[in-house]
Amino acid sequence: YVELAGKALRYYLRTGEIITSVSSRISFSEATGVLTCDERFVKCGASFVINLYYVKSVEKDGVVFTSGKRLALPKKACSPLRSCWLDYWFSGEEG
Repeated sequence: YVELAGKALRYYLRTGEIITSVSSRISFSEATGVLTCDERFVKCGASFVINLYYVKSVEKDGVVFTSGKRLALPKKACSPLRSCWLDYWFSGEEG
């Protein structure tokens, strides 16, 4: 997943590695647009883009990834994320 951290983007990889970009002068939506064009990625709240392929479950206050890592999210962001996640898996998308 990707997190907006101040004016930089922080990429959390499935390997556990975290890559932080240099300070960005464009909006978070613009910076992550190349990801959100892909059906696997969905913007969640104002500062996260989640890769649905690695989501194990969506709870009422966060998401659990297949790695076991839990990410707390605003409650209002979880219901739309759950819907996107279920749509993704029921559509048969992979990778």
